[in-house]
Amino acid sequence: MYKLRLISLAISLLCTYQTQALTIKAVGDTMLQSSGSHLPQNYFHNIHHELSSADITFGNYEGTICKTSEVSWKCKEGKTCYAFKSNLSVIDQLLNVGFDVMSIANNHIYDYGEHCADQTVKNLEQSGILAVGLRPTKKSSDEASTRIMDVNGTKIGIIAFHYSNGWGRLISIKEYDRVAKLVKDLSNKVNLVVVSFHGGDEGSKALNVAHGDETHYRSGEKRGNLREFSRIAIDSGADLILGHGPHVPRGMELYKNKLIAYSLSNFATPWGFNIRTPMNLGLILEVNLNEYTGDFESGKIIPTKQSKNPANIIIDPNFEVVKLIKKLTQQDFNSPLGISSNGDLYIKGK
Repeated sequence: MYKLRLISLAISLLCTYQTQALTIKAVGDTMLQSSGSHLPQNYFHNIHHELSSADITFGNYEGTICKTSEVSWKCKEGKTCYAFKSNLSVIDQLLNVGFDVMSIANNHIYDYGEHCADQTVKNLEQSGILAVGLRPTKKSSDEASTRIMDVNGTKIGIIAFHYSNGWGRLISIKEYDRVAKLVKDLSNKVNLVVVSFHGGDEGSKALNVAHGDETHYRSGEKRGNLREFSRIAIDSGADLILGHGPHVPRGMELYKNKLIAYSLSNFATPWGFNIRTPMNLGLILEVNLNEYTGDFESGKIIPTKQSKNPANIIIDPNFEVVKLIKKLTQQDFNSPLGISSNGDLYIKGK
């Protein structure tokens, strides 16, 4: 009888171990204000319920959140410039829909210089949103750019990388030894590690994930080997890879039971960016990870769609981004990841 009780207890514990999951929701490039234009306060009204129901809600803030009268260094020559600045009111919009973490490791964090970069971190974190990816100074440790969240006793480490180490305060996806060390060191201190990256080519012709290095189609700037970077990060202890930067959706794959989303596309960017199809197709990626192993258990692509006139974002009833990501996943990867017509993510044969 005693042995039977032990067996029953072991089975119960095993079932609990297999079924515990942590839910992360993630979106791509987000910019709620620029050049005096501001998204309406109710911009997220149609999708609020989809963002707020997660243990962690993540996004990439494409620009700065600060108060300054300075003209961006990008614009002083009188040429067309892409410099993005939001005032502090956007933080309430982010909080109201449940954002917990924002990556700021992107090519717009220094649009208004060091002061605004520092203010962006301060303004987000004083409100309760973690700002990840920027080292406090050029001499700070790499780990100082990371953040740790505690979700019901589970510690989640979050790291954000960029395609260059611009301004000496970001960490490049091309610095493989540095990437591996940072991921490994953090993984030894937490239960799960989520890695974000901003990289890859941009635009409607950048839908596929290249084999090898990617360069920007116009400037020729080197923007990383995303496949190699993602594998190195996972081999070093990462449990989930969240990519953004191409401004279009890209395919996904499973590598060693860990999910890699190569581009979460544009999410809330109705000006400054071109949002003709497919740039107007976004998604809320929902991922359920095993709390003990970090392995992918299930997920969902919740399709979103932006429009400019009027500025609006909706849950897309036609599932356009789901169809596109499913097609790209089949084209680019030989992976056990399955995608259903309604956006469910699953492991084939399981």
